[in-house]
Amino acid sequence: MSLFYSSPELADLANRFLSLSVTGFCQPLYETRMTHISAIPLELVMYIFKWVVSTELDMKSLEHLALVCKGFYACARDPDIWKLACQRVWGVNCGNPVQWNGSWRLMYIKRPHLLFVGVYISKTSYVREGEKNLDFCYRPYHVVEYYRYMRFYVDGTVLIYTSADEPVTAIARLKLKHCNSPSVSVGHYRLSGEKVTIIVNKKVTSDTYNQTRGRRVRAPPPPILKQVFHMELQISSVGRRRHNQLTWLHYSVNTTYRSSGQTVDSQFDLNNQFPPLHFSPVRSFSNNATAPLE
Repeated sequence: MSLFYSSPELADLANRFLSLSVTGFCQPLYETRMTHISAIPLELVMYIFKWVVSTELDMKSLEHLALVCKGFYACARDPDIWKLACQRVWGVNCGNPVQWNGSWRLMYIKRPHLLFVGVYISKTSYVREGEKNLDFCYRPYHVVEYYRYMRFYVDGTVLIYTSADEPVTAIARLKLKHCNSPSVSVGHYRLSGEKVTIIVNKKVTSDTYNQTRGRRVRAPPPPILKQVFHMELQISSVGRRRHNQLTWLHYSVNTTYRSSGQTVDSQFDLNNQFPPLHFSPVRSFSNNATAPLE
């Protein structure tokens, strides 16, 4: 019986998969009444693998699948999956993997890019001087600690959240892309080489009404009309993991005032209170896949 496949890579993968099945690597260890996965057509197995990776590029789960057996290892090395992943990350700037020995997998692993199934986190702490006591002999000092969180999506969306909450509490706010929390800023990013450029537009609003002696009184408009935040970070690798750190290169804000319409550009001092962000995988982010990798 002759089999026809959509690409030479898939045909080669089919031959490897079938040879592994014949030798028993994909056969059940014990007799079972249920259909074993080795009986499923290869095209369907690959479709399941693309659901595991999903549109959010959960490549870590794909590597976990490769540890199941030699048949799964061969499927997890399918060039078509890694090519689709590269095209999802770099889009029209993807190019070809000539620099990486023609391997799409090596291109995805070694070429700088963002990680998506998790959050980049930084912890900032500083000492703030308190007010003097009544006898002016004692002045307390307070240690202030807070976290900065960034979650990136493949489609170019980024969520930014700054809070004193510990990660175990704060990460839940970043689970959904379209969150209604006013404390979470939604922006867009662009990847260029090792640099990530982020732009966040924020319109400053106030409560339309407030309660004053039982009457509804219109609140005055805020003096600031809008703010545009510009951030630039560099992707780097620390330790054994790749692309797991973001270092600040630039951070500024353009503020437009309502009364005069004037826009003022202010830059933040990156030497203080802006430590690098480190990536932390979040298992719950990969639990619900919405679409397969295409």
